[in-house]
Amino acid sequence: MSDQEIKSLNDGELLEVSGGTYNGPVFVYVMKTDDTLESVAARYHTTASVLAELNNISNPAIPLTGRQIYVPSNF
Repeated sequence: MSDQEIKSLNDGELLEVSGGTYNGPVFVYVMKTDDTLESVAARYHTTASVLAELNNISNPAIPLTGRQIYVPSNF
């Protein structure tokens, strides 16, 4: 999914995605200063690898503050 597609969504908005290893509803989450993929994944009962794949993040070590990411809404 492109950054343009992500930026056109509102924080918390639900949508349906398919492709890759995840098919289902997601919501948009805006990464905060101290967030990591691991902390967001734990909060929403998923894994950092699912978040990385769903958001095309190849290097989760880079700062993601302010970035909007898709999070599975299966929590």
